[in-house]
Amino acid sequence: RIGYFYYFRYPYSDIYYLNVMMQEKLKEIRDLLTEVKYPGTSKNIVELDMVQNIRIEGEKVLFRLVFQKAGDPFVG
Repeated sequence: RIGYFYYFRYPYSDIYYLNVMMQEKLKEIRDLLTEVKYPGTSKNIVELDMVQNIRIEGEKVLFRLVFQKAGDPFVG
């Protein structure tokens, strides 16, 4: 009976572990992005809710940067 319990539990623990690792990495990335200040203000781009859809693909970090106004002078 104990072997039966571990047989079904083991794969889920690996998935859980990978999910926890990914969440920690995403939090670390978000924390780093808080150092990026929006020009002309004391607020950062995370605080202004400009950063969306953070994801990791291999060695790349991708995210969407959303500006609040279409005519924002800092859109390049």
